[in-house]
Amino acid sequence: SADGGLNAEMVVNNSFEYEYFSYDDFNCESPVEARSQKWFAWDIYGAGPKKITTVGGMNANNPSYLHLSVGGIYHVENPGYFTQNGYDNYGMPIDKGETYHFSMFIKRLGFKGKAKVFVKGAHGIHTTVGEIAIPQGTEGDWIKVSTSIVAEKDTMGRLCIIFEGNGKIGIDYVSLLPSKTWGDPKKYRNGKLSPRIVEVLKDCHPSFFRFPGGCVVEGDVAVPYQYRWRTTVGPLEQRKQIPNVWRYMQSYGVGFYEYFALCEDLHMSPLPVLHCGLLCQIRMGEQRKTGYQRIMPGTPEFQTEVIDNVADLLFFANGDIASPDKNESHWAKVRSDMGHPEPFELKFVGIGNENWGYEYFDNFSACLLGLRQYMYNGRVTDLLKKFDVTVVTTCGVDIRPSDTNDSWKIINEKYRDMIVDEHVYNSYQWFIDNTKRYDCYDRTGAKVFMGEYAMHTMSDGRGRLNGDN
Repeated sequence: SADGGLNAEMVVNNSFEYEYFSYDDFNCESPVEARSQKWFAWDIYGAGPKKITTVGGMNANNPSYLHLSVGGIYHVENPGYFTQNGYDNYGMPIDKGETYHFSMFIKRLGFKGKAKVFVKGAHGIHTTVGEIAIPQGTEGDWIKVSTSIVAEKDTMGRLCIIFEGNGKIGIDYVSLLPSKTWGDPKKYRNGKLSPRIVEVLKDCHPSFFRFPGGCVVEGDVAVPYQYRWRTTVGPLEQRKQIPNVWRYMQSYGVGFYEYFALCEDLHMSPLPVLHCGLLCQIRMGEQRKTGYQRIMPGTPEFQTEVIDNVADLLFFANGDIASPDKNESHWAKVRSDMGHPEPFELKFVGIGNENWGYEYFDNFSACLLGLRQYMYNGRVTDLLKKFDVTVVTTCGVDIRPSDTNDSWKIINEKYRDMIVDEHVYNSYQWFIDNTKRYDCYDRTGAKVFMGEYAMHTMSDGRGRLNGDN
C-alpha cells in the first residue's frame, strides 16, 4: 500500500538493495534462509560484464549499485510494481499526455557516451525518448542526471535505459515519477505521493492516521529489521531500505516525514507507532518457539533504540530548531530541511504493537521512565509532559483472553491515563456476540482504541459475504 500505491515512485528496487527473506512454511518452524536478490525486477543485457557491488557505493545506508562495463550498447529495464512473475511484464501504468521525470545517480568511472530513456510496451515505444549526455568529470564521483519523457498513449510499459558508448559506469537510485504528484512541492521535496491514492483516502474523511502500520514496526528474525523511522527521513538516496515482517523490501520513499505531511494536508491526527524493543511475539515466540526476544532495559542499546527512538520522534515532529538541546535542534532541523520549518501537531504516540506479558510491560515501563526522566539540555525532564503527548499502549493480539485480561489488569493499575490499542481478527459470530463489548468498560480508566479489526474465519483467513451484514 506504500510502494506501488501511496508512493508515486514507479521503479521497483530502484536502489539495488533488495533482500528477500524466505521461510519454508507459514509457521516458520524451519530455519530462516536469507538470500540476496539484488537483481530483483531488473532485466540487464548488453556487451560487457555487469555486477551488483557495494564497493564505493553512494553512502552507508545505500551501498549497493549496478556496475556496468559498456562495450557499445547496454540495455537496463525495469517493469515497475504492477507485474506478475517474471521479468517480461509491462507493469508501469502511463497516461497519455503525462510528463514523467526520470533521474538516476551515476558514478563516473570512465564511461564516454550517452543514455536514452523511454517507456516501451509489448508492441513498441510509447513515450518520447529522453537523452542524457553523460557528463565527464572527476572519476569516482557520484552525480545526479535527469531527463523527461511524455507518454503518447495509455498503456502498461517498462522503463528502458539504453547506454550507448564505451567504458565503466555505476548506476544507483533510478527514479521515474509522474509530473502530477500530491501536495506542495516545497513541502514534499523528497518523497512524492500518488494523488490517486491520496484522493481516495481524503474521500474517507479520516480523523486520524495510524502509521506505519502494526506488525511492520516489530521486526522479524532480528532487531535490525524493526521499523527504524530515523532512516526513513532525509534525502531519498540516504534512506536505508530494509525488509519487513511481511518478507518484502521497503523503499521508504514514503517515510515518517511524508506521513506527517499527509496528516497535516488531510487534517488527520497523526498516530505513529514505534517498537518497544520486542520482536514479534507471535512469529518469534510462538510460531518459531524461540522465546520472546527483546532488547533488555538498562542496556546502552535500549537507551538508543527504544527510549531515544521515541524522544527523537518527539523532537522531529514537535521540536524547535532554535532549541538549546542539541538533539531537539538536530531533529527539528532535519524536519525543516525537508520542507516543514514549523512543528507538526503530534499529540499521540504508540509504543508497541500487539504485545503482551511481562516482557512487554517490562520494556514499556522502562521506556516510559526513560522518557519521563530524560536528560534534556542538561536537566531531567518529562518529555511526554513537555510536548503534551498521550501514549497509546497495547493489550495483546486479537483480544485473546490470556493476553488481554492480564494486560488490562496492569493497565488499570498503572496506566489509566493512556489509550489502549485493541485488535480483533475474528469470525462473523464473534462480532455479533460482542456488539455490547464496550458497554462494561470502566469509563474512568484508560481509553480504548480499536486500531485493527477484520471479520474472517480463523481457519483460512478468508472473508465471507456475511461480513457485509
